[in-house]
Amino acid sequence: MSIPLKAACSAATLALVLVPGIGEARVAAHTGAVPQRPDEAAEGQAGTAAMPHRFGRPEGKQGAPNGPAFRQVLYGRANGALLPGYALAARQRLALQRRMRLIAQWQGRADRAVRYALRQQGKPYQWGATGPFSYDCSGLVQRAWRRAGVAIPRVTYDQYRGIRKKVPRRRLRPGDLVLFDGLRHVGMYVGRNHFVHAPRAGRPIMTQPLRGYYGRRYVGAVRPAWPRLPRIPTY
Repeated sequence: MSIPLKAACSAATLALVLVPGIGEARVAAHTGAVPQRPDEAAEGQAGTAAMPHRFGRPEGKQGAPNGPAFRQVLYGRANGALLPGYALAARQRLALQRRMRLIAQWQGRADRAVRYALRQQGKPYQWGATGPFSYDCSGLVQRAWRRAGVAIPRVTYDQYRGIRKKVPRRRLRPGDLVLFDGLRHVGMYVGRNHFVHAPRAGRPIMTQPLRGYYGRRYVGAVRPAWPRLPRIPTY
C-alpha cells in the first residue's frame, strides 16, 4: 500500500507544478493575489510582475477594503486629479474659510457701529434727531451703522421688517438691533446682555441690561448687513 500512496502523492505534486491554475488558486486563497490569465503571464515574461490584489490585501473583518489604494481614493490624488473624498474635503475647507472671512468682515463693521454708539452716551434724547448732538432711538442706531458704512432704514418698524437677518435672543452679537414695545423702541446690543439706546425725553443715551423692564418688553432682534454665507458641501 505504501508504493501506490507515494505514487499518488508524486502525481498530485506534479499536477500542482505543471498546472499553474491549481497552485495559484491555493496561493491566492492565502495571500490575496489574483491568479494570472494567459495574457497576464505573457506580460510577466516581458518583465511585468504578477498583479497584486486590488487593495493590497483581503478585506477586513467588516468587509471594507483597507489597503493603500482605498486610502488613496479617500485622501489622495490620481494622475494629477483630485479623487472624490479628497475633493469633498477640499471644497468643505474652502467654504469654511470663506465663511470665516465674511463673518470677520461683518464683525469689523459691527464693532465700529458699537464703538460709535457707546461714544454717544450722555447726549440728550430728541425725537426725530439723528445726531450728532442728540438722537432718538432709531436715529442713534441708524447713525451708528452709517458710520460703519452700512445704510439701514430710519424708523423702528422699517428697521425690523427691512433687515433680512432675524436673530434669536440666545445668539445675539454686538451690533445687533434689539427691539421692544411692539417695535416702537430700538437699541443696539453691545455684549454681556447689555444694550445702548436713547431711552426717552429727559433721559440721556445710556447702556442698560437686557433684563427686568426691557427683558419683559423685548420683541426680537435683527442683524444689519449680515452676509449670505456659503453652504458647507456634504457630497
